[in-house]
Amino acid sequence: VYVAQDLKVLIFSETPIKPIYEVVVSGKQIIYTDAKGDYILVCDLINVNTRQSMTEERTVDLNKIDFASLPLYKAIKEVRGNGKLKVAVFSDPDCPYCKRLEHEFEKMTDITI
Repeated sequence: VYVAQDLKVLIFSETPIKPIYEVVVSGKQIIYTDAKGDYILVCDLINVNTRQSMTEERTVDLNKIDFASLPLYKAIKEVRGNGKLKVAVFSDPDCPYCKRLEHEFEKMTDITI
């Protein structure tokens, strides 16, 4: 089914709604399906008791990066003050939001960028 879209199933797990399963496909996209894969839901699964999006929480978890695993030896490093706060920035020089972030960093001390 997913071959034409070049999607590969990375993770298949149960949800609190039986018999609906969470499937993480390539690109870390979350979809929901039945056991046979005959039906697919592309949606936001929300816990009405907590009013929290389970899909958003899972997406955040899937996109976490271990800071210690970053190849910082290849990075351009700027240390201000004691450099206690460490921030890794992946920036586009033409991005207005990136430029705004750089201005915020200018106000900070004791940071390693």
